[in-house]
Amino acid sequence: MTTALQTDARNRASRALYQGLAIDVAVAVAAALLVWLPDADITTSEAWLVLGVALVKTVLQAAASYVMRAKLDASAVPTPLPPANPGEPDNQEG
Repeated sequence: MTTALQTDARNRASRALYQGLAIDVAVAVAAALLVWLPDADITTSEAWLVLGVALVKTVLQAAASYVMRAKLDASAVPTPLPPANPGEPDNQEG
């Protein structure tokens, strides 16, 4: 049985993972293009090393996000959790 705090921590970790992956891939591709543009060979071992290091960093970032929220968030004012059933949105015309 998972608690609301664990569910929220898992949600935050997955968000951090997806955001980090997108940023890492963009940075790795940009770095590879800048460094190897004259050769136009992105299949070198150096290019894969850059991408691999960035991906490992992202996985560690997501794990840290989960641990920080689920285990180490001992603030006096807890983060409010989203309601279990937020209901239907209001029909507001602006």
